[in-house]
Amino acid sequence: KIGQVVASPFWGRALQRYPTKLLLVIGLLLNAGFSAQFGFVRHKDAMFFAKFMQGCTESQQIVWGNLWTSSKAPPHLLSMWMNLGGVAAGLGTAVGQAMAGFGNAGGLPYCFAYAAQAGGLLLLWVALVFTPNKLVDLRKGNHASVGRAAAMASIPEGVDGDGHSVLAQLRVLMHRRLYWLTMLCVAENNFIVGGLQFFWTRFFCNGPWTLDLATVTATGLLVQGIGMGLGIFIGPLLVNKYGGYHDDLGRFITLHLLLRITAVCTFGAGLAVLAMGIQLGSWSPNAELLDSSLRNPWLWTFWFATIPINFALAAQGGVQTVINIGSVPPGMQELAQGFTTSVQFLCGYAGGVIVPSIMLDIAYDVSLSQFGYKMTEADQLSTGVLVLCAMCVVLFFTVWLARNEAFRQWQLKSMLSEEGRRSPTAV
Repeated sequence: KIGQVVASPFWGRALQRYPTKLLLVIGLLLNAGFSAQFGFVRHKDAMFFAKFMQGCTESQQIVWGNLWTSSKAPPHLLSMWMNLGGVAAGLGTAVGQAMAGFGNAGGLPYCFAYAAQAGGLLLLWVALVFTPNKLVDLRKGNHASVGRAAAMASIPEGVDGDGHSVLAQLRVLMHRRLYWLTMLCVAENNFIVGGLQFFWTRFFCNGPWTLDLATVTATGLLVQGIGMGLGIFIGPLLVNKYGGYHDDLGRFITLHLLLRITAVCTFGAGLAVLAMGIQLGSWSPNAELLDSSLRNPWLWTFWFATIPINFALAAQGGVQTVINIGSVPPGMQELAQGFTTSVQFLCGYAGGVIVPSIMLDIAYDVSLSQFGYKMTEADQLSTGVLVLCAMCVVLFFTVWLARNEAFRQWQLKSMLSEEGRRSPTAV
């Protein structure tokens, strides 16, 4: 993640100044090389360097992928395409974990998975070399999409990041409040997703419920698959039916819809906290201990509660990304998306692991020093999950702020338009 955080803004700037295909060819080849290196090196420093460079080169594909989808997707499928990018990332992670797990179980060395990854990337690199430039380029031969992006950003066309320094572009971005708010929405969304994936196995194997690994893995795939599957396909349908991205009013309606969807996420988080609290309360002295078998109703309640959480997060992830890209001038979207990707990994995926871990350590120290109670592993893991559930409330508040900002922009644009219609008659 460190490499992705560091390199994303640089790739965004590079996409403004250099040919897209040349950057992709170089980045994908380096990614394949460092993937192979990580699997075969034995020195710790060399492994750290290879992993860092893997992150640096992967971030290029993420920045470019979001921008390419925003500019090339049909308008009625835009959020669906963006969501499918997240599905592809999750599917790739699952395939990699399965390959490594089954490979190690079958007696293969750990480098087998990385060699297979490098081989797959090289095949993609060969396909990329023979792909026409116009199919991967972000800016040439795509005037319709640029015009659409300009309308989404509510600015004149022709603003180009090539002729502006990074500082000049940052000064423009500083005044784009909708950009910063949707960036926070994307980061908070990934904070919850990354944290739940990190804590899931530990929480159910060593937390309030002590289940076997096979059951935990199967239920994790099931509830995440149901929730995310519904969100990925139903969310864009709702947005296309009631909202849109092409003007200020459409973005306001879309964010208002996302606020309601996020309320579903908050409900699921509250239900999960309730189930977790009742299960932990049964561990208190003189209380009837609830078992950790599949007959426990609060176990099923917690699993059920994660479905609306995953639904809401999957439904709005791609939509927020589209609004984030469209909230800035077209010529500056590459750099802006680079910063968004950097924050997405730093405060999102990495934050979803680091912050709850820090909070559970703090809770352990406070509980011991102030109350003389030594928290169990189940208590600590529950504290980490509680932080993730609380982030659902924070996400609701951030989406509310973004909706209000979109409403403010729509009102301002409407007032200016009305004044423009009245001024000729007044003269």
